[in-house]
Amino acid sequence: MNIPTTVHPNTRNATIDGWRGLSIILVLLGHTGRAISQNNILARFSLADEGVHIFFIISGYLITHLLLTRIHSAAKEAQPIKKFYLRRFLRILPAFYAFHLILLLLRKVELLDFSNELFLKNILFLANFNFLGGTWILGHIWSLSVEEQFYLVWPWAVYYLPIARIKWLCLVVIGLSPLIRALNYLYPTYSDFWAGGFFQHADSIAFGAMLSLLIYTKQERILNRLRNPMLLLGLAGLSAVIWALKYIPHTSIITIPLYYTVFSLFFSVLIWVSMAEKTTAVFIFQALKNPVLGFIGKISFSLYLWQQLFLWPMEYQSASSGLLFQQIPYNIAFVGLAGVLSYFLIEKTFLRLKGSWQL
Repeated sequence: MNIPTTVHPNTRNATIDGWRGLSIILVLLGHTGRAISQNNILARFSLADEGVHIFFIISGYLITHLLLTRIHSAAKEAQPIKKFYLRRFLRILPAFYAFHLILLLLRKVELLDFSNELFLKNILFLANFNFLGGTWILGHIWSLSVEEQFYLVWPWAVYYLPIARIKWLCLVVIGLSPLIRALNYLYPTYSDFWAGGFFQHADSIAFGAMLSLLIYTKQERILNRLRNPMLLLGLAGLSAVIWALKYIPHTSIITIPLYYTVFSLFFSVLIWVSMAEKTTAVFIFQALKNPVLGFIGKISFSLYLWQQLFLWPMEYQSASSGLLFQQIPYNIAFVGLAGVLSYFLIEKTFLRLKGSWQL
């Protein structure tokens, strides 16, 4: 088996862009379904959360790969932590704060309504914790908050810990997350204040990080086993069964803690298989390199930021302004337009600084 060699950390991976594109499509389909009605198939069987967790896996994989390359490899750089945070700043914050500035302007002209407290909670990346409540227009920032909190800790762990210890840390997080989800299910009022907001989702990030560690250390025996078709079929079947059972109230105490652990393991393996050279000829993995899907993946962050402004769930529409850009099908076009403009006018403008600053 040919394990992917370390590439320059700024090199784009077409397969990963395809996964990003697929992830944001799942999010958009789920939210579009809710904007149409509460009972259509897209809303009832939404895969929006699954799309977000695929994003978490990708983030764990890519960030760990970047850090390992810049800290532990022969290509290691000076001041890697400082440069890491500069890159994250340029990648995330300009588009993020531009979006929030527009929200403030829309509130000023009374087209939107949200409290200052919720707005502050968002811009401080605390939206994943259950205090001060929430609102639809700001609610999706919970997932970005999870990632930002991951960025606060993970670079230091990779910098100071030996790789074997980093692997154990991933395993601890993977084992802890289902327990936190069980506590959150049983005692939601309490657990979400201290740990639930992060650890309910952290195993998805940890699986992505573990995949990066296995590839980086060339664990051929383990990686070869992960490509076993029977393992993939078994994980796919188990994920599907738990996904179906989570809609049955009496099984929730089992399925809610376990579902995203099994799901994240399955998709981590699937992402690895899609990147392995011997499987790139398989049609389904070649489809990930489709240029249209890749472009959607490239602008996925901007799409993620803006989509909730336009895709209002039907149950909230009576409280909204009823504007054209929040009505089907115009809102779908506005999501695409906002995503493209945000990417080319804001994201790309600031990403160019990475080159000029040699980041």
